[in-house]
Amino acid sequence: MDITPLFSLNSYTFNPLALANFLFTGVLLQLGLATVLEPKNEIEIGQVSVNRAWFAVCLVVSIWLFCTGMVYSSQDDAAAIFWIRAGYVGVIAIPPTFLRFTIEYLGLERARRFWWPFAAAGLGFLLLVPTRLLVQGIRHFSWGTYSAVGAWHNLFLGFFVVTMGLSFLFFIREFLGEQNPYRRRQIGRIFLAFLAADLGAVDFLPSYGIDVLPMGNLAILGFMSVATYFIVRYQALRLSPAMAANQILYSMTNLLLGFQADRSISLVNKSLLQLIGRPAEELIGNPVEEILAPNVLAEPEVWGILDRGGSIIQRDLSLVATSDGPLPVGFIFSAVRDAKGIVLGYIGVGWDRRLELERETLYKAKEKMIDHLSHELKTPLAIISSSIKHLKRASVRQNEGRINSIHEIVDRKLRRLVELEDEAYDICEQRHFEPKFFIERLILQCQDLLVTLIEGHDPPESLRVNLQRRIEELYFPGDQEETEINLQSWIPQVLEEIQPLHRHRQIRLELALEPMVPISISEPPLHKAFRGLVRNAIENTPDGGTIQIRLNQGAEGTFLEVRDIGVGIDQEFQKQLFHGFVHPCDSQDYTTRRPYDFGAGGEGCDLLRTKIFSERFGFRIHVQSTPCPHVQNHGPCPGKVEACSFCSDEEECRESGGSVFTLEFPLSMMSPTKENAPQGN
Repeated sequence: MDITPLFSLNSYTFNPLALANFLFTGVLLQLGLATVLEPKNEIEIGQVSVNRAWFAVCLVVSIWLFCTGMVYSSQDDAAAIFWIRAGYVGVIAIPPTFLRFTIEYLGLERARRFWWPFAAAGLGFLLLVPTRLLVQGIRHFSWGTYSAVGAWHNLFLGFFVVTMGLSFLFFIREFLGEQNPYRRRQIGRIFLAFLAADLGAVDFLPSYGIDVLPMGNLAILGFMSVATYFIVRYQALRLSPAMAANQILYSMTNLLLGFQADRSISLVNKSLLQLIGRPAEELIGNPVEEILAPNVLAEPEVWGILDRGGSIIQRDLSLVATSDGPLPVGFIFSAVRDAKGIVLGYIGVGWDRRLELERETLYKAKEKMIDHLSHELKTPLAIISSSIKHLKRASVRQNEGRINSIHEIVDRKLRRLVELEDEAYDICEQRHFEPKFFIERLILQCQDLLVTLIEGHDPPESLRVNLQRRIEELYFPGDQEETEINLQSWIPQVLEEIQPLHRHRQIRLELALEPMVPISISEPPLHKAFRGLVRNAIENTPDGGTIQIRLNQGAEGTFLEVRDIGVGIDQEFQKQLFHGFVHPCDSQDYTTRRPYDFGAGGEGCDLLRTKIFSERFGFRIHVQSTPCPHVQNHGPCPGKVEACSFCSDEEECRESGGSVFTLEFPLSMMSPTKENAPQGN
């Protein structure tokens, strides 16, 4: 073959299509070389093969573009046929090279064995390039010279389609199965880039005699544009430290939240997504306030600290966009800067605080219990010490009744010290501890302390006896005989009895009493407990309101509810309502307000006494309450619904707040007979 025309300028002419191909070839080669020449200290060992595969793709496409450009500008048929056959070297190499890059980029270790048959097939087609089986000759069009296909070209076209199709299937499978949103985005971008490049296959049409301007170079331009953006913006083809950090941050156990200066979310990791229960696509681009509260980032001083290079620690935050409701979290926020110190965005590293709060609650409970034990130890020891001193006095030794009384007190205190030893052991073993009959013991302790104090002043016997009797009457009704009480008929009797006491109040009582099996209980303590709950409800309900009393049967027993539409009880106070030394009522006396007046308050005796009775007689007391927001934010309730500035009627008052006290009588208290029992008052 005479190669002289190849080097003769007379064999070529200017063609705009050729100029575009030469330009694209240079740019594409630079892209490929940029990855191969990447400094080795910025490339992970396993990523070298990916960069080489990328360079191979750029190289074979560049060969095709350059040779096709030479064909466009050729005036000599011999020169044209040479460049056509040379260009087919690049065309044949494109499918197996792209398949190799796909395997390396996606990390398909087991798919490498599929590549070798396609590489061998491509090598076979390369052997046909000098023959007329692939390229039979040339065609002349108005826009330039082009190839004419040979007899086996359709076979090669099938090889091209099958090989590229397999690569696309690999990309689609990995894209759909990838859970990491950032890796998924990378796969999608690079796949779109090669999909755009594959549109260059329209250049095969003129080879079959179809007079179509070959615009495959524009498809390559689209490929280069997308690929260039992707390489620069996402660093998709080199696993630099930034790329490795991206994977580490996504899979880290801490919560990760990144956002732009406009507070739009730009980065979330797997741990945060799992906690929220939403995909990344629903969060990216949305305001950070959508998932994080309170909005501390809206405060100007916070941004000032971040922009000056400082960090902000926020421990009392909540993730609000979760399926389980708000979750307590903590975050450390800081600004992310480029090499010039310009703020690019903000990053927050957080942690789930639920376990931390549980530990704090446990620590506070243990601290409170230890403090309780400390106080419990002081009182018995003080009473025992004082009792021993009294026994040494002649006036006491001569009175056998006083000696026996002091002996009983000392004996109780010694038994209490033994109980405290068991409680202390439970605390050391971190067992759940709840003192049984705590309030009852508290009253007994006060009684013993009072008796011991008056013993030091040689009181008359009647004073000591009367003091003990009065305390027992108020709080310890004694071992009274149980009776069968039919609550359905007993409740109206009690309400009728106390009706004159609250006649001056404009309160309506609603009853919903289902027929019940009688319960077995001593009537006096039940009477005091129920009467105390009704009085508490009336004193906390403004005039014009309604109190509902319901009686219903449940799977675990009988439930007696007293519901008011009052001011409610603070949420934090509810936790302590029946524990320790707290009583729920105001501390003012009844001297300024009559019983059953709105807000009469009192001394807290009713609920305290009801709690003692529940421990002693086997029933339970529960409370649920919603504090009225108008009282919390704007001051005391006026005492009348019609005088409230925020509620126009009783229904609005009912929706604002209120409390429900429930007496639960377990099945063990149910009477063995279903016949109506005699009723007591």
